[in-house]
Amino acid sequence: MTGDQWDDVLRCLAEFDPVPSDVLRHAVERDGLCHTTHREGDPPEPDTADDPDRALAAHFCAGCPVQDECLALELHTAGAETHGIWGGFAEDDRRALHHIWARHRFADSETSDHEGGSLS
Repeated sequence: MTGDQWDDVLRCLAEFDPVPSDVLRHAVERDGLCHTTHREGDPPEPDTADDPDRALAAHFCAGCPVQDECLALELHTAGAETHGIWGGFAEDDRRALHHIWARHRFADSETSDHEGGSLS
Protein backbone atom coordinates (compact mmCIF):
# COMPACT_ATOMS: atom_id res chain seq x y z
CA MET A 1 0.00 0.00 0.00
CA THR A 2 1.06 3.56 -0.57
CA GLY A 3 1.36 6.25 2.08
CA ASP A 4 -1.89 7.84 0.93
CA GLN A 5 -3.73 4.53 1.23
CA TRP A 6 -2.36 3.99 4.76
CA ASP A 7 -3.46 7.54 5.61
CA ASP A 8 -7.02 6.70 4.55
CA VAL A 9 -7.00 3.57 6.72
CA LEU A 10 -5.55 5.47 9.69
CA ARG A 11 -8.23 8.15 9.41
CA CYS A 12 -10.90 5.48 9.45
CA LEU A 13 -9.33 3.64 12.39
CA ALA A 14 -8.95 6.83 14.44
CA GLU A 15 -12.66 6.85 15.26
CA PHE A 16 -12.26 3.46 16.98
CA ASP A 17 -9.26 4.43 19.15
CA PRO A 18 -11.41 5.33 22.18
CA VAL A 19 -13.74 2.34 21.75
CA PRO A 20 -13.03 -0.44 24.28
CA SER A 21 -11.98 -3.79 22.83
CA ASP A 22 -14.98 -5.58 24.36
CA VAL A 23 -17.34 -3.23 22.49
CA LEU A 24 -15.49 -3.83 19.23
CA ARG A 25 -15.52 -7.59 19.86
CA HIS A 26 -19.27 -7.57 20.47
CA ALA A 27 -19.92 -5.68 17.22
CA VAL A 28 -17.70 -8.03 15.21
CA GLU A 29 -19.23 -11.16 16.74
CA ARG A 30 -22.77 -9.84 16.30
CA ASP A 31 -22.48 -8.36 12.79
CA GLY A 32 -19.39 -9.87 11.18
CA LEU A 33 -20.12 -11.95 8.11
CA CYS A 34 -17.52 -14.48 9.24
CA HIS A 35 -19.74 -15.11 12.29
CA THR A 36 -23.13 -14.92 10.63
CA THR A 37 -22.89 -15.96 6.98
CA HIS A 38 -21.46 -18.87 5.08
CA ARG A 39 -19.54 -17.47 2.12
CA GLU A 40 -20.80 -18.75 -1.20
CA GLY A 41 -18.32 -20.00 -3.74
CA ASP A 42 -14.89 -21.38 -3.33
CA PRO A 43 -12.05 -19.26 -2.01
CA PRO A 44 -9.48 -18.26 -4.60
CA GLU A 45 -7.02 -20.96 -5.53
CA PRO A 46 -3.50 -20.21 -4.22
CA ASP A 47 -1.91 -20.82 -7.60
CA THR A 48 -4.28 -18.43 -9.42
CA ALA A 49 -4.01 -15.48 -7.05
CA ASP A 50 -1.06 -13.07 -7.16
CA ASP A 51 -1.12 -12.93 -3.37
CA PRO A 52 -3.17 -15.75 -1.84
CA ASP A 53 -3.44 -14.16 1.62
CA ARG A 54 -4.77 -10.90 0.21
CA ALA A 55 -7.13 -12.80 -2.09
CA LEU A 56 -8.48 -14.85 0.82
CA ALA A 57 -8.96 -11.75 2.97
CA ALA A 58 -10.79 -9.99 0.14
CA HIS A 59 -12.96 -13.06 -0.47
CA PHE A 60 -13.95 -13.72 3.13
CA CYS A 61 -14.43 -10.10 4.17
CA ALA A 62 -16.17 -8.79 1.03
CA GLY A 63 -19.30 -6.87 1.96
CA CYS A 64 -18.83 -7.23 5.71
CA PRO A 65 -20.38 -4.26 7.53
CA VAL A 66 -17.86 -4.33 10.39
CA GLN A 67 -14.52 -4.61 8.57
CA ASP A 68 -13.20 -1.43 10.19
CA GLU A 69 -14.26 -2.51 13.67
CA CYS A 70 -12.70 -5.92 13.04
CA LEU A 71 -9.41 -4.39 11.93
CA ALA A 72 -9.38 -2.02 14.92
CA LEU A 73 -10.08 -4.93 17.29
CA GLU A 74 -7.18 -6.97 15.92
CA LEU A 75 -4.78 -4.02 16.08
CA HIS A 76 -5.86 -3.27 19.66
CA THR A 77 -5.62 -6.83 20.93
CA ALA A 78 -3.07 -8.76 18.85
CA GLY A 79 -0.91 -5.90 17.67
CA ALA A 80 2.07 -6.97 15.60
CA GLU A 81 1.46 -10.62 16.57
CA THR A 82 -1.63 -10.78 14.37
CA HIS A 83 -2.64 -14.01 12.65
CA GLY A 84 -5.43 -14.99 10.27
CA ILE A 85 -7.80 -12.74 8.39
CA TRP A 86 -9.13 -9.64 10.12
CA GLY A 87 -10.79 -6.57 8.65
CA GLY A 88 -10.14 -7.58 5.07
CA PHE A 89 -6.36 -7.40 5.50
CA ALA A 90 -3.81 -10.17 5.18
CA GLU A 91 -1.34 -10.76 8.03
CA ASP A 92 1.60 -9.01 6.36
CA ASP A 93 -0.50 -5.93 5.65
CA ARG A 94 -1.79 -5.78 9.24
CA ARG A 95 1.72 -6.15 10.65
CA ALA A 96 2.93 -3.28 8.47
CA LEU A 97 -0.15 -1.25 9.38
CA HIS A 98 0.29 -1.96 13.09
CA HIS A 99 3.65 -0.21 13.21
CA ILE A 100 2.28 2.84 11.39
CA TRP A 101 -0.93 2.83 13.46
CA ALA A 102 0.91 2.56 16.79
CA ARG A 103 3.24 5.45 15.92
CA HIS A 104 0.27 7.51 14.75
CA ARG A 105 -1.70 6.83 17.95
CA PHE A 106 1.33 7.54 20.12
CA ALA A 107 2.07 10.81 18.33
CA ASP A 108 -1.57 11.92 18.67
CA SER A 109 -1.96 11.04 22.34
CA GLU A 110 1.59 11.35 23.71
CA THR A 111 0.71 8.19 25.70
CA SER A 112 -0.44 4.79 24.55
CA ASP A 113 -3.04 2.48 25.99
CA HIS A 114 -2.34 -0.16 23.32
CA GLU A 115 -3.30 -3.61 24.58
CA GLY A 116 -1.41 -5.66 22.01
CA GLY A 117 2.24 -4.91 22.53
CA SER A 118 4.99 -2.37 22.54
CA LEU A 119 5.29 0.60 20.23
CA SER A 120 8.76 -0.31 19.01
